[in-house]
Amino acid sequence: MRTPPPYAALQELCAAMSPDPLVPAQPVVGCNNWYYAYGQDFGPDAVLRDAATIAEFAGDHPVRPFCVVDDGWTEGGGSAPGGPWDTGLPGLFDDMAGLAAGIADRGARPGLWFRPLLSRVPTEGMRTDTGAPGRIPLDPSLDATLATVAADVARFRSWGFELIKHDFSTYDVFGRFHPDTPHEMAGAGWRLADRTRTTAEVLVGLYRTIAEAAGDAVVLGCNTVGHLAAGLVQVQRTGDDTSGRHWERTRRMGINTLAFRLAQHSRFYAVDADCVPCTPATEWRLNRQFLDLVARSGTALFVSVAPAARTRRPMPTSARPSGSRWTAGRPAASNHWTGSGPRPRAAGGRATRNARTRGPSPGVRGRRFRSRQL
Repeated sequence: MRTPPPYAALQELCAAMSPDPLVPAQPVVGCNNWYYAYGQDFGPDAVLRDAATIAEFAGDHPVRPFCVVDDGWTEGGGSAPGGPWDTGLPGLFDDMAGLAAGIADRGARPGLWFRPLLSRVPTEGMRTDTGAPGRIPLDPSLDATLATVAADVARFRSWGFELIKHDFSTYDVFGRFHPDTPHEMAGAGWRLADRTRTTAEVLVGLYRTIAEAAGDAVVLGCNTVGHLAAGLVQVQRTGDDTSGRHWERTRRMGINTLAFRLAQHSRFYAVDADCVPCTPATEWRLNRQFLDLVARSGTALFVSVAPAARTRRPMPTSARPSGSRWTAGRPAASNHWTGSGPRPRAAGGRATRNARTRGPSPGVRGRRFRSRQL
């Protein structure tokens, strides 16, 4: 029997682990405001400016880009705060439904970030083994927590958001980020209320709750366990944060995660190596190379463009949508905008969901750094 090359063997292993993956019906592209705003000093006007900018980049291409509102739209923004997620920051994000409509009016698709398992106030389903004033983890093994999370996601959908990015659930369950930590998964004394199920089973229940509440919205998992989330998220952040402040971090996190997790693309989900920052603090020559790399890979492509960087610099050919203002032709190389690579599994233009139960198994864990201020 012929032994396949290592990369092909890894692809085959991923396909065997997830024979019915959930992948988007179209390529996932767009913008995210985190790497120029870091959750501070932005409001609806900045979000709508982002939406208009990314829509201009896309031109008249039929694949419409997302405009994702990241951390900072609620109280405590910039520090990955918890819920309640029923209102935006008072006096600024008072009309979330209106904001979603404004993004759509500018030609982009509205997306929203949230942290489902943390609350700023006492909430039914909160954990009793850990927590601190103003930062109360919720227990995903309890029905009350799942009901709260489902209601939050349904609310975002009712506001008009078409992409839901859920973040930090692995950290909020285990109490630590796993790189360079002891071999124990959870912090000392941390335990979930339901002792009849494994933690893996509890996490799958959380992911399934979000997926079902999201309906036909795109679900982007961040700090979720990759092999457990397969079939329950369309897009997965497969690495730690890139940076709008330090190029070396983008190289170490963004480029490396694209290289080492690319075999999972379209076999577990659509891989997201994180945003391509474009800020005055990072060199465009290097960001441009990263942009070109992600675009050619066919994985999810998000950019985070600071207002001061919004000049008409030449874009990599592979990142330009065909027929847009940026280019009149399609490059010969496979590129993100044409949806090259394995075709998505879709019925009626909508991604198919996988409802099977996944038991515990060893595998790659979703990761995030200890601070989002990078």
